[in-house]
Amino acid sequence: MNSARRLLGLALAAALTGFIIPGTANASMPPENPVQPLSVSAPAEPGDPVVNPVSVATAIVPGAQGFDSANVDSASQLTCLKNSGITFDAMNVLDPDFIAEYRDAATAGMNVILFQGYYPPHWSIFTKATERANRMVAGAQSVGYPVGAQLFLDLEDNQSDGTRSITRDEMVAWVQEWARVVTAAGYVPGMYVGLPQVLTASDLGTRIPGIKVFWRSASTYAPQAPQGFVVQQPQIDITKCGITIDTNVAGIDNNGNMLVGAGFPAGQPVGAGLFHVTTPTRLLDTRDTAKVTPFGTVSIKVTGVAGVPTNVKAVVLNITALNANGTGFVTAHASLASRPLASNLNFSPGSITPNLATVPVGTDGKISLYNGSEVPLDLIADIQGYYLDGTPTLPGAFGTTTPTRLLDTRDTAKVTPFGTVSIKVTGVAGVPTNVKAVVLNITALNANGTGFVTAHASLASRPLASNLNFSPGSITPNLATVPVGTDGKISLYNGSEVPLDLIADIQGYYLDGTPTLPGAFGTTTPTRLLDTRDTAKVTPFGTVSIKVTGVAGVPTNVKAVVLNITALNANGTGFVTAHASLASRPLASNLNFSPGSITPNLATVPVGTDGKISLYNGSEVPLDLIADIQGYYLDGQ
Repeated sequence: MNSARRLLGLALAAALTGFIIPGTANASMPPENPVQPLSVSAPAEPGDPVVNPVSVATAIVPGAQGFDSANVDSASQLTCLKNSGITFDAMNVLDPDFIAEYRDAATAGMNVILFQGYYPPHWSIFTKATERANRMVAGAQSVGYPVGAQLFLDLEDNQSDGTRSITRDEMVAWVQEWARVVTAAGYVPGMYVGLPQVLTASDLGTRIPGIKVFWRSASTYAPQAPQGFVVQQPQIDITKCGITIDTNVAGIDNNGNMLVGAGFPAGQPVGAGLFHVTTPTRLLDTRDTAKVTPFGTVSIKVTGVAGVPTNVKAVVLNITALNANGTGFVTAHASLASRPLASNLNFSPGSITPNLATVPVGTDGKISLYNGSEVPLDLIADIQGYYLDGTPTLPGAFGTTTPTRLLDTRDTAKVTPFGTVSIKVTGVAGVPTNVKAVVLNITALNANGTGFVTAHASLASRPLASNLNFSPGSITPNLATVPVGTDGKISLYNGSEVPLDLIADIQGYYLDGTPTLPGAFGTTTPTRLLDTRDTAKVTPFGTVSIKVTGVAGVPTNVKAVVLNITALNANGTGFVTAHASLASRPLASNLNFSPGSITPNLATVPVGTDGKISLYNGSEVPLDLIADIQGYYLDGQ
């Protein structure tokens, strides 16, 4: 923040530790002042609404390193600065892009200090003190900046308004009014003291009691506040991570005050495309109301339910179709949007068919389930989590696509016995080239024997794991998270002695790179974690627990794992519920099975504090279970 060259720069803040002061506030921004050249914030791009991360007022440990910049700093630059040891960042509320950068800072696990850039033409107009303070407060509230945190006024270049000189009395009155408005909003007024400066050290010490804390500039000639400083600026114009920054160091003043900004609770995903785990919750069960009519649609409100906020891009839920007297399919899609040419599950008479689905959310906060059959059927929907809205940019973030059919061998030729078909996924349906994995629904059908399908990265070795199992005449769907090969393709292997048809409908993708943030997805080599055929069946109403951390590359700081669960060799009907070990079993299921069936389903399962998950056999008969892991979501703890 060089007073002779620019506005006190943009900045986003830091991995702070310290004292927590609860409280947040929200408000909308006031209209732009026609004579003010700086806008409070640019409007959000369509489809990329502002996401307000959860924050608390947090005191920054003295000695913590920070920065400010006149530039708009990208998410990758912020991550680079954080990795270099910089731990807090100050941001100009009047910068047009501060909202997006505030969100990026929270995503990077940094804390934020907010300030208001200077504007000399306003120093001589007392009413501008009120107006500027109101804009400062409104900007802070628009991003959920917590009350109790400090807001700084950049006070420099104030000896003239460009037409006449400013007196010390005028400046004192202006600052006091600004501080009054900030205080009334629940924030702590602070001030950066730069040059040129009309106020003296004596003024700072005795004439502006409304200002509670001070920020020292790099200039040795600027007046020094007798109270001391909560933050100091030792260097200006240094280059780091490809941008020019000023460095700052948190401190403690003579009154014992520390620098206080916005901190973001560990483990709280805040970036576009990052995943939140919910407690599995039943959102729909038409057995309690009425079946979905033939070719009919039922809509489900998902926002505001089970902890799902309004700023969601898609939800992950387990859908089960049952009690149908005919064949058909179910398509899940965003409410108020056109139904895509894709399906999420296929059912047959008397079957109980579950499948996991990643479903875009409509502008009304709902999703729709379509019954693609001539017969009524019951539907159950259990939510498992959601992805935050916005354009994904971070490694491991999820991007939705319009559900699109990438493969249907009924239009070409069946996959040969023990044969493989490869599918190009990058550059299709909006999938970029920098993807780590894709999420797609795979359906096996028209086979005259039993077998399995394994989905894996093209050009890579086929893993010892399966994505679905099929039997003669069955139509078996399952969701799969599949790593993408270096050629931008995935491969589907027919593990049987008979030819079969395969359908693949894409639902989304995960960006490439090493995941580091809460809610980011990490792929694993598909690995078998459990196969009770090698040990003993799970007893009736019994539970088997599986260690997942430290296995197949899964780290300890995981929130949930994604795995394919298969139930088989049961002589009765029942269900399986997957949940965190040591936690209560939720009223929800992951798959339903019938006598003699081989029933697979993908599941997103929270991980217990012991690094394990549990699988519950909800039936009166023993059964075998297989579990193949496909990936994990990072926690923040």
